[in-house]
Amino acid sequence: MSRQVLTVGPGDRDRYRTIGEALAAARTGALISVRPGTYAENLVINTRVTLTAAEGRGTVEIRPRSGSVLALRADAVMLSELTLRGGDAELPAVDVRRGQAALDGCEVVGAAWTAMLAGGTGSLALRDCRVSNPQGAGIVVTSTTPSTVESCTLEHLGTSGLVLAEQGEARMRGCTVRDARGNGLLANGESRGTVEDCDISSTDKPSLALEQNCSLTVIRTVVHDTSTGVHLSSAGRTTLEDVRVTGASGNGIALAAGTDPVLRRCRVSRTRGQGVLVTDRARGAVGERLSATALGLLVAPCLALAGWVLPGGELTGPDAARVVGARLLAAGAAGAGGAVLALAATAVGAPALLATAVVSVATAIAGTLIGYSGLDVPAAVSLVAAVVALAAGTVAPFAFKLAGMRMPALPSSASQLQEGIEPYAGDEVAERTELAGRWVTALFAATGTVAAAALVVIAQHPDLPEVLTAVTLSLLLLLHSRGLVHIGQRLTLAVPGVWGLLLLARAWAVDSDGDGRLVVFAVLLGAAAALVIAAWTVPGRRMLPYWGRAAEIAHTGFAVALLPLSLWVAGLFGWLRGLFG
Repeated sequence: MSRQVLTVGPGDRDRYRTIGEALAAARTGALISVRPGTYAENLVINTRVTLTAAEGRGTVEIRPRSGSVLALRADAVMLSELTLRGGDAELPAVDVRRGQAALDGCEVVGAAWTAMLAGGTGSLALRDCRVSNPQGAGIVVTSTTPSTVESCTLEHLGTSGLVLAEQGEARMRGCTVRDARGNGLLANGESRGTVEDCDISSTDKPSLALEQNCSLTVIRTVVHDTSTGVHLSSAGRTTLEDVRVTGASGNGIALAAGTDPVLRRCRVSRTRGQGVLVTDRARGAVGERLSATALGLLVAPCLALAGWVLPGGELTGPDAARVVGARLLAAGAAGAGGAVLALAATAVGAPALLATAVVSVATAIAGTLIGYSGLDVPAAVSLVAAVVALAAGTVAPFAFKLAGMRMPALPSSASQLQEGIEPYAGDEVAERTELAGRWVTALFAATGTVAAAALVVIAQHPDLPEVLTAVTLSLLLLLHSRGLVHIGQRLTLAVPGVWGLLLLARAWAVDSDGDGRLVVFAVLLGAAAALVIAAWTVPGRRMLPYWGRAAEIAHTGFAVALLPLSLWVAGLFGWLRGLFG
């Protein structure tokens, strides 16, 4: 069924002379196109509709003498490019107590204590709007249903720009708040929300005021040319990241009333008062992510070194294997514990610290096998490297979960198909995708590190089992890297793969005479020439499908062969032959 379209305008040819008449005749989902003019009406929305200015922004003004301009009683309404001008000194221009009012490209002018109110279970979704109210606040949110304010300007305000009170929740992104006689953003009660990429200036009170038990995160926001930049007195969880305060006539950031916020990469400059003022039992954590991550990454190696020197014994003699195993076990356990402690202390760099912990655990397992199972060093490290390399196939889904992303179950019945599907916010998906990418890079880096270390041992003086294992592991890493798009992720696996092949070439050359070394040099030279030619010819060409299929088959074959070859290095097959005679 086609969408109902209604036209409103003062001309004789228009069917409806007022917006109220069109609303009364509208069916659910109708589009009401309003022609230029000023309409002295109170709009009470009882049906889900869309109202839009027929000739664009600034041509339609809805201006009642009293009461709210818009009161929502339906589950949703969409307004596009309209001007809503309230004249009532008691009631907000836009009053949403249920449902969602979405405004795109609109201008809202209030004359009461607030221009826009989201209360009860109602919510606002504003994009590219302008809100002003010389008598009060711009937007007040007390509803637990999240509201969003994106790419909007809040200005010429009698009190505050955005107020989050009671249990209100909102997300503000890419907005400008200026010329407010109160705060730019005031959050109190048990409200919560996020402020991202905003610009707040020219406020008579603190531009950001987080009080009582609110929980807010402020990211990449600039506060400038104001009285006090940020005032924090909330007992809730508040976080400031990449917040810049400049040109404040008072203090830059003030902490009071026992608040305990987290400040990361914040900058305060050109303030007449204190840069950061801490009073009244307030405390907090102030940190810089890069420095904290670097410091955290140094903890595990330092503790691992301490663990290495802790066990006694000589590295030569009949007990050398047990001593090496004990030291590797102690170093790995200490390194893993250091990574956990660093994460708990800094709360940053989780992907890198997890990768450090993975390498440490692999080291501890190798030490256990060497010291307490009777396996020699090449056998133990080949088994550990095989398990880690095969586990690389689970990195992507594991990183997906670590990033907090989930895939909703597909509908399995007709009733489920008819249910509404709530899409994820685009910016949230982008943020979590970037985080998942960091997890993938870190876990593949751990895989490559373990494999590279194992290849050093396996290719030291290799016999046939070690040669086959090293070749298989190296080629498996190279083939696994081809499916990765990010160059950094590719290098984490490709570099160890090439490293293993070069180590085998070195071992071949060391164990050969002069003629053999010439052969090794010729092989390496031919491989380099082939790679140069491929670099000139392959990019931009469309490969035939059977090449990709062949690579997939080889990838699977090497993965299947790696574990049996590692068991061969460990001597399992010889032990079985001796056992069954």
